[in-house]
Amino acid sequence: MYLQKNVREFLGEKKINRGISKSYLGSPTWFWYKHNGIIIFADNLSIDRTSLQLTLRNPQVVNGGQTLTALFMAYDKNGRRDNPSKVLVRIYRLPYEDKETYQRSIDIIAALNSQNKIEPSDLRSTDPRQVRLEELLRRLDYGYIRKRSKDAKASRYQISMRNLALLYYACKKNLPHEGVRGNTEELFEEQSKYDEVFDESAINRELGSGHVALSYITVWVLDQLLMRVELPNRDAEYWKYSRWFVLWDVYRKLGDWRGTRFSLSWQDWVEFLNSDHFKRAAERYSQVLFKAAREIIPRREEARKFFRRADTKARFEGRTRSRMFRSLMTKANGGFERDRAT
Repeated sequence: MYLQKNVREFLGEKKINRGISKSYLGSPTWFWYKHNGIIIFADNLSIDRTSLQLTLRNPQVVNGGQTLTALFMAYDKNGRRDNPSKVLVRIYRLPYEDKETYQRSIDIIAALNSQNKIEPSDLRSTDPRQVRLEELLRRLDYGYIRKRSKDAKASRYQISMRNLALLYYACKKNLPHEGVRGNTEELFEEQSKYDEVFDESAINRELGSGHVALSYITVWVLDQLLMRVELPNRDAEYWKYSRWFVLWDVYRKLGDWRGTRFSLSWQDWVEFLNSDHFKRAAERYSQVLFKAAREIIPRREEARKFFRRADTKARFEGRTRSRMFRSLMTKANGGFERDRAT
């Protein structure tokens, strides 16, 4: 509860965290000099002048969460015996919930942190729009991993904020080569790109047919499917590059098809994406695309460089098959509707 506003979960036995534990147990009297301290934000604070008791309202550890967890683990491992170690604690009366203080808080965290490196995506993990998105995805039976953690693993129904950002940006902006380049942190560092991916007004709308959360789920489901599609070795060799172009093509075609051919509700759309009918159709079409991607690689050019080029998209697009896609999706939809009727 006190780490709710911290930008990361515990990162595990990293070098710095091991060093914290070692210093705490091995040279406790020197611990004060070797640590930057803990920062707490509170909505309010008061001091009882008689008892010298400090009372905090809604305290949140925003810097030092790794330290607290590492120290407790060391304390627990050591039989919970007393230890003379001391650590500097700074407390700021800074309510966290409004937009202005949120921005100020991440500036403070970034400026004062010098231990486990904080990435731009870490600073966005407590953004109110990310919290809102987590709530929306939970209503659709998807988890959302906002914070880095040693135990947080992306999966079919566990969407990673960092991975989602690059997937959605590459597809929405029609820039599959940017996926190959993989500059994920730029999407969180540059405000304009961050707003492109996580549009605040779009996220704050009521959940419904046109909500961006459905687009996030769509691109995530497609990417998870492409990770498991069976390919011959000659196509699988280029998967980590060609995957982005296949994803982009299927995502945009699927959006067009949904707008003109899918007549069921938005809740049914999520069920359709999770159906075997959709899986089989998407797999069959993507297998054709992976082959097409391999065939356009120039003989004397390295595949990685070729797929990082912006002009590769036009060459790939010329080999895709819209009619085949529509036919497969229409057939899949028919099977899905028949299953629902029985």
